[in-house]
Amino acid sequence: MDEDIKQLLGEIVEHVDQKATETQKYVDQKATETQKYVDQKATETQKYVDQKATETQRHFDVVAESLEHKIQQVAEGVSMVDQKVNILQKDVTTIANKVEEIDVRLIGVEEKVDKLEKDMQIVKAELPQKISRDDFTLLETRVVNLENKPSHA
Repeated sequence: MDEDIKQLLGEIVEHVDQKATETQKYVDQKATETQKYVDQKATETQKYVDQKATETQRHFDVVAESLEHKIQQVAEGVSMVDQKVNILQKDVTTIANKVEEIDVRLIGVEEKVDKLEKDMQIVKAELPQKISRDDFTLLETRVVNLENKPSHA
């Protein structure tokens, strides 16, 4: 029996080795298939990610271009406003200078009006003592007549 057991044990070891080899081949085959599947899915995933990245890049390029255009428009608008503000500042300065000149001239006019008022007050005060031109002409005629009259002396 020893020999039978050895032979049976040999057959079992041989059978286990054969099953181990078959199992190893099966596992290797499945590992290779799994690796191919994973590689295929990784390639598909990479293509998908690349495609989406390209689409996203195009989208952002369009958005960036639009923003650049809008920023350019705003910059041009700000530049125009700056130019208009500069023109208005010059106009305000010119107007301020003219107002200052008018103020100086107005002060001169006020001084002349004050002097005229004083002169008018003097004329008004002396007016009752004055005679009209008609009265003066009449008086002058009378004086001339008196001078031309022969004297009685």
